[in-house]
Amino acid sequence: MFPPRVPARRMTGVTRRSLLGRLARQLPPGELVFTPETLAAHAGDKWFASHLPEAVALPGSVESVSRILAFASRHRIPVTPRGAGHGYVGGCVPVQGGIALSVAGMGRSWRSVRWIS
Repeated sequence: MFPPRVPARRMTGVTRRSLLGRLARQLPPGELVFTPETLAAHAGDKWFASHLPEAVALPGSVESVSRILAFASRHRIPVTPRGAGHGYVGGCVPVQGGIALSVAGMGRSWRSVRWIS
């Protein structure tokens, strides 16, 4: 169904985990979370699809979303956007690991974010 979890890829001697730690230091406290409970809460949807992300982004501003997406793009870290996670088709499941980017707590301010496919 979904590919097996792939270990963090080494990029010129730097692990994805250390890159995510660097990103966390560039954001306000609490906007990039690594706790097992938070990872599990953002791993699936209402269906049975599930895959743990390596981090969960809980941005409080459009600027934080922009910083997260720019960093992830520069370092080739997959990002899976998600709202409330109430879907049934697996669209919010981070099947490639990486960052689960939750916009659920941003209210209407997330609408000014330009998503690029």
